[in-house]
Amino acid sequence: MNADREQLAALAARLAPEPDPAPANGDVWAEIIARTSDPRLRALYVERRAQGIARYGVPLQRSNGRSHIVDALQEAVDLVAYCTAADLPGLAGYAEAMVRCLISLAEVEASADSRLLRG
Repeated sequence: MNADREQLAALAARLAPEPDPAPANGDVWAEIIARTSDPRLRALYVERRAQGIARYGVPLQRSNGRSHIVDALQEAVDLVAYCTAADLPGLAGYAEAMVRCLISLAEVEASADSRLLRG
């Protein structure tokens, strides 16, 4: 029972807001836009990139001080709620599967971070 509480607390901690990104190198959205041939997706990606730059001052970059796995987990959790609110149970189910995968990845990341901190 205590282990269950610890696991729930660890999951809840993964939903805490990430720090603002630190400037790094590259532009993940530019990579995605460059490989996208569907004009509808390209337009969405271009707009989302612009929104990120307006909010954070930089495009999405790797190694920017944030856990991209935690960011993805938080977005996927919201996706479950959005799909449910829109009465799209099938998509909500796919989103829940994504959440489960991301939880596993977040746990692996947290375990690796813990080992690095201990030396």
